[in-house]
Amino acid sequence: MQNESGEVKKKLNLNMHLGGARKGICSNCGYVGYPKTQNKGSGVLEIFLYLFVFSIPIALIYSIWRRAGLKPIYCRTCHQPTMIPGDSPKGQELVQKAVK
Repeated sequence: MQNESGEVKKKLNLNMHLGGARKGICSNCGYVGYPKTQNKGSGVLEIFLYLFVFSIPIALIYSIWRRAGLKPIYCRTCHQPTMIPGDSPKGQELVQKAVK
């Protein structure tokens, strides 16, 4: 006999890992799945700096800044930065609410 939290995990399949990414739950819309990451800044601006400004050092610094550090994690459906890991206490609380 499984306990209730085990059934919830199995039902929503939050304990699966894929390539280092773990499933989460969005506190805004309730989406359950893998989050989306996005680089800082603008790719269009980066290309503009390389092609039209002819200032390689500035473009290179901008490219490094875009890729450095932590990337924001967004929900795939509502595009808000409100994804919470499914195995965290707050994530489990949201899972319990979603099942009921």
